This record gives sequence, C-alpha cells and structure tokens, in this order.
Amino acid sequence: MSFVNPFFLYFLPLMAIPVIIHLFGRRRFQTVEFSSIRFLKQLENDVIRRLKLRQILLLILRTLLVLFVVLAFARPYQKNLTGDFSVRRGATVYLILDCSASMDRTCESRNLMEIARNDLQSAFSEIEFPVTVRLIDATQPTIIREIGFVKNATQLTHAIAGVSAKPLAAKLDVALQTASTDMEKHPEASVAVWIASDFQKSSWQTSNSATHPLQSFLEKPNARFLLIPVNREGYNIGISRIENPDQIVESGKSVMIRPVLTNWTPESVETPVSLFIEGERVGQSVVSILHRGSADISFEWISQSAGYLSGFAETPDDDLLLDNRRYFVMNIPDSIRILVVGQTSADARYFIKALEAKSGSSFDVRFTTESQLPAEDFQECDVLLISDIDRISESFREKLDRFLDDGGGLIVFPGEHCQLEDFNRAWSETFGLPKWKNTRKSSGDSYLKLGSLKSGHPVFSDLWQRKNRLENSPRFFVVPGFLTDENQTILAGFEDGTPFLIETIGQTGRILTFATTTNSSWTDFQLTGLFPTLIRRAALYAAGKNGQRTDYFCGDTVRFDVAGTQNAADLVVTTPTGKKIRPRKDQCPGFSFFDCITVGVYRVEFGGRRVFSFAANVPESECVGEFFDEQDFREIGDLLPSRIAVYAAKQDNKSAPMNLNREYAILFLVLAAIVAALETFIGRINRVNILKETNL
Repeated sequence: MSFVNPFFLYFLPLMAIPVIIHLFGRRRFQTVEFSSIRFLKQLENDVIRRLKLRQILLLILRTLLVLFVVLAFARPYQKNLTGDFSVRRGATVYLILDCSASMDRTCESRNLMEIARNDLQSAFSEIEFPVTVRLIDATQPTIIREIGFVKNATQLTHAIAGVSAKPLAAKLDVALQTASTDMEKHPEASVAVWIASDFQKSSWQTSNSATHPLQSFLEKPNARFLLIPVNREGYNIGISRIENPDQIVESGKSVMIRPVLTNWTPESVETPVSLFIEGERVGQSVVSILHRGSADISFEWISQSAGYLSGFAETPDDDLLLDNRRYFVMNIPDSIRILVVGQTSADARYFIKALEAKSGSSFDVRFTTESQLPAEDFQECDVLLISDIDRISESFREKLDRFLDDGGGLIVFPGEHCQLEDFNRAWSETFGLPKWKNTRKSSGDSYLKLGSLKSGHPVFSDLWQRKNRLENSPRFFVVPGFLTDENQTILAGFEDGTPFLIETIGQTGRILTFATTTNSSWTDFQLTGLFPTLIRRAALYAAGKNGQRTDYFCGDTVRFDVAGTQNAADLVVTTPTGKKIRPRKDQCPGFSFFDCITVGVYRVEFGGRRVFSFAANVPESECVGEFFDEQDFREIGDLLPSRIAVYAAKQDNKSAPMNLNREYAILFLVLAAIVAALETFIGRINRVNILKETNL
C-alpha cells in the first residue's frame, strides 16, 4: 500500500480526540435520597447497560470517522496485477503509435512495429464496441487522424494495419499534449489514451519544458491510460552521429571525419567500421564499444578536388538497419572570399599581399573602408578581416551579427588609431571579444617575442616540424594587453605570458583577435615569413564554419541559398531515390525544402550543375538506445496512480496482465459518509433516551 499524499498520515493521532472526549465527558450522577431504591435497581440493570453500550459504539464510530477522512485525503493506492483495462461502450480512444526509426528493430523475425500491432490487437478484446477512435502518429505528433466510429475489433485492426516505422524521431510528449488539447475541444464522459512504443527516454520529453508530459491530464479525471512498451533485448550497433572536428579543410590536404557509435547490446563488442567517399572505400577499422556505451573512431583521407563531397560511414547489418549507415556532406571550397576593412588602403596592403601569395588555397580578396561598409553585402564573403577600426555603426553591427550567426568568420587587428575605450565598446561589449586593458611599449632595444602556442590547434597544426619553432620569432615593440575570460581561448602568447592570438567561443562563426598590427613602429611581424603563413591559416580556419548547413535529420525543413537565382523554378532537388522535387521560395532570400523523408544525400541542381548538397539521417535521439525501465514506469504511474496501467508483454510475445494502480480514496470517503450517518443516528437515539431518563 502506497499513498499519493503521505503528508496527511501525520494527522492520524487525531483519532485520539474522540477517546479523550469520551473519558473527560462521562456523565456524573448526583446522589438523590429516596425512600425506596428497589425500582432504581431495575433501572440500572435494564437501561444503563444499553446506554453504556451505545456510548462505546459512538466512540468507535467517531474514531473510525477520523481514520477514514485522514486516509481519504492521503489517497492510498495499491499496485496489483489485473486484466481489467476495459474501455466502455461509447468511449473515445486516443491511440498514440510510436512509428519512429527505433521501432524498425527486428526481434524474433519481426520488427517492434509488428509486435506493437499484435499487442494492440490482443488489447482490443477488452474494448466494449462501438467506440470513437482518434489515431496520433508520434512522429507527426500534432496531427490527429480521425478513425471515427469503430464497431468492432476487426475494423480497428484494419485501421492500424498500414502503419509502419519511419526514419523519424517520436515525440510522445507532444502527442499527449495534442490529445489533451483535443479533449478540451471535444469533452467526453469516458476517455482512454493508449500508447504503444519502445519508450526511448528521448521521445518522452523532447521539448525544453520542465512540465511533465502527463501534467495537463491531472485536471481530466475521466481519462485513463494504457502504456504498451514493446522494447526487447537485441543486437544493435548504431552510428549516432558523425563529427567534423575543428580543422582547416583544403583541396589536396588531409581531412578528418569522426563517426560516433553506440552499443545497445547487453555486452561489450568489437565491430568493423568503413568510410566511403563518393562511393569509394577510403578507410576501414575496428572499434571496441562497452556495454551500453559509445566510442568514436577517426578516419583521414586526402581530398583531391574542391566542391561538395558526399560520403557515409557504415557498420555491418544487425537488428536495426536504419542506423548502420550515416551520411555526410563536406564542402571543400575552391576559394575563400575575404573582405579586408581598414582606415586606408595602406592598412590592408600587407594582408592583401599575404592572402594573394600563390601557395595552397585560393583567396578572393577585396578591400573597403569603414565609410563604404554600408554598401557591402556580407553574404558575398566568407571572412571579414578588420584592422585599426574602433567605431562601428548600428547598421554595421546588425549586419555583422547576422553574418556571424550564419557561420561567417571574423579576424580583428587593433591599430595605432584605436582608442582603448572605443575599441572595447565596439568589440568587447558587443561581440564578446577580449577586453583591451593596457598597452605595453618597449624602450631602447627591448622587445617581446612569441613564447608559446597551442600546437594542436588547426591554425598551428603541422606549422613547424622542428622543436625550435619559435627561434626566429618576430619582434614586437608595442603590445596591447588583452584580458580573457571563460569565453576566450589563448591560442598563442608572448614570452611574458601576454596573449598574442585569442579565439572567442560562443558565436556560430569563428572569431580571432590578434594582439598586434602591421605598423612598423609596433612590430616587424608583417616583414617575416611567418606573417603570410599565419594570416592564410587564420583565414582558412575562420572560414571553416561559413557556408550552408549540410547535415539534417529526416523530417527537418532544409533551407539554403543559391547564388545567381531567386526563382524556385530554376532549381531541382534530387532525392536519394532519384525523385526530383522543386523547392519553395522563402519570403526572405533563400529556398526551403520540406520533403526530407528519406535517408541519404540530396543534390540541388541549377542549370544541370550541382550547386548544393545536404545529407539526411535518422535523428540522433533514435540511435542512443536508452529505454524506460520498471522504475521509470513506476514514476509515471505515481503521477496518476489510479488511472495508469502498464501492459507487460512477455518475451514470447503473448499477452500478459498489466500492472494497474488502484486508488482507494473514494472508497474511504464513502465509508466516512456511512460512519457519519450511523454516528448521527445512534447519537440521536442516545440523546432521546437520556431525556426520557431525566424526565423520570
């Protein structure tokens, strides 16, 4: 026996109140002298005995009344096995089916979706037809499919026969909210909500809300729930995601991809993993994964061409095929578009010469001044390199903020014309760049050299092969001192520990701040061979997140831009199955594609030429493999203890009794009412008899 409101049990000592009143309220008789007492002897034997008996009975009834009232408020309930989960004639049944990717897992030659339909068909025998049925697919949780008035189990079985698993994620909480909202629109005397699912934890609470999915049903006492979990033990190694680590991506250079695998099986396993690029296997390895754990493995290959490259990571077939292959698309740019902004063209000459040096990647470099910025279209560049600017207009601030949100890169150099307070106001307070605290100026022949760097960072990775990599460091005569916080990472520093190169974390785009400039009175950095190499690598790194998103989940809405057209009729999206579909034109610049329902790589073509590609995969939440256990179901049952049942299917797929919580609050309220009525009746008789005795 458990209690919904155990706090009220502290009121059980109130049962002593009737006893105390009885003991201190007993009648006290006065001594009256009579000439003869032979008639009083008869009264004592016949009347007083009945009076005492009724008083004891009243004491018991009043004590029980206090007990029953306290128990009614404490709401006791008991969990027991029962098959009584019938639905009454004329009721409304909301049937929520989990058709997500994980329900396609095979178990004993059938997938979980088939097992769910079988369990539902067994449960249909407990429905007293006819009933009204409304079907909700948890992968499309806001849509109610009206089955209508169903006269028998055969008709209902036929209605769910065509339901199958999809490469989508389930949202059981949203489906429950949809059912709750529909109940308010169509009030019914009796409502049953049946949920058939493998109950992945990720599907139960998909929103950021802290509200329990069943919270809205607390005020709907006419709704009862049947949970039908169909999860089974099985063998599954899934690729949950593919990580693209921070790196500089160039044609002809090494590129790294990191698949992450999850082990659902009840034991540790080793499994081979293969990587394919444009249909060709470029790598294979074996990874060990602990029971219910995850592991990643890194692959490297040399990209021989620029443009959109598609590929996939693959593991051998197992019980769930949908997560054995995961696709990805990488855009290796053939050129990086850089806009250099300075006070004058003299501020930009070293940057332009460094970026236009004929080595490695191609850069498309343009220069503009601060006054000409309002006329610039930031969508036509990948990186902004800003030098010696400490004041920015409101319009430029808004454009730059959108540029960074879209993944654009930003490189900032202070300069001799910058005022410390203005620089901080423009960059530190607005975009989170490190705060410029002071400026250190060397005297005579003294200067600072570079002292440390983060060699594992993509900007410096493989930049020097020798240990004495900073032996020929540039000289720095004027050094601005920047303060960093948890949102900044120092990538390189001077020999006294002052930051030289700082990356700001938090924006979608990458932001780099150099604590120097190209003025000869500050440094000879721009005259050394390190300058063009470091500027080019910094630009390549900053541009790494620019470009359009290429990784989506099935069911997502894909949005993209295509240079040269704003007419959707000019574009064709080719799906993985070869079907060709036109995208839709957005109200703002760009296009939307809503038919992302098949796993694989999609191609966007303009004039017969591929201009964009993206990959669609099973949602990562469907590849985690964390399911409800018995304790999780008990916690759900505790929220609505008298109205939730859990159907426990056996491993042989035969029907089994369900675990039902029965609440006894109403029973105790009825008993309290009966006891109160008896107490009133017997008390009235007692008072009448006492009056008669007094009159004697």
